[in-house]
Amino acid sequence: QFQYSQSVSKESMQEGDLVFFNTRGGVSHVGVYLGNGYFVHSSTNEGVTISRLEEDYYKARFIAAGRLSSGNLADTCVPGQLECQD
Repeated sequence: QFQYSQSVSKESMQEGDLVFFNTRGGVSHVGVYLGNGYFVHSSTNEGVTISRLEEDYYKARFIAAGRLSSGNLADTCVPGQLECQD
């Protein structure tokens, strides 16, 4: 996900952008930005949850934000699971 996304500044993030964190070394956690500083993600302890980017834990571990487009995904399809482009 990280390698296929177009980098976006924190100030330019839009709903649906991906947010990447270093929780265990490198890019190890990802969420989906909801707007107004909130993102949804899956937590080991809480299941699917909504958190704020400004929470100390996530603020310290934030790596980058990225935006996916159909052009970013053209090389990532899995035959039989996604409709692949030739």
